[in-house]
Amino acid sequence: MWLRHVGDNDWLTIVRDKRMRYRTTEKAALVRHRVRVVVVATSQNLNIDQTVDLLTSHWHAIEAALVDPPAFYHLTMTGLSKKLDYEP
Repeated sequence: MWLRHVGDNDWLTIVRDKRMRYRTTEKAALVRHRVRVVVVATSQNLNIDQTVDLLTSHWHAIEAALVDPPAFYHLTMTGLSKKLDYEP
């Protein structure tokens, strides 16, 4: 599964799938492989340039929030919000 590869390499995952945290298999993989996820969760259908602008404008907050995986956050036009608390 690709989430294992992401976690093993300590990469940040940027996705648009808002429902990812609700799927049992994916949620378990997020925890097991200590994946760091940012979901671009805007109500608008952003093009690639707009998405890059959104990510860069909030990059400091993203870096600060995602230091301790696993982590799952939504990024909206107004900022970053934690969406999933993992049990130790």
